[in-house]
Amino acid sequence: MAYYLQYKMIQLLAFLLRILPISFSLWCGRRAGDFIFFCLPRRRKIALDNIHKAYGNTLSETDKRDLARAAFQSMVVSVL
Repeated sequence: MAYYLQYKMIQLLAFLLRILPISFSLWCGRRAGDFIFFCLPRRRKIALDNIHKAYGNTLSETDKRDLARAAFQSMVVSVL
């Protein structure tokens, strides 16, 4: 039942974002991605580990963190 309520809340949010201007919807999606990035440390660690495996020492830690954060933002925006 809890998953159904979460699903319906996401549907409602997606509907509201579709009727708002695209620039505002994208901004909301990026902020939601930031929220997920900061609130799910296990997923953030997985993303950072994968980026480290892919790029090694070619990127600084700040760049790796920025890339992981951008990936979370992109994930949310693509769902909207």
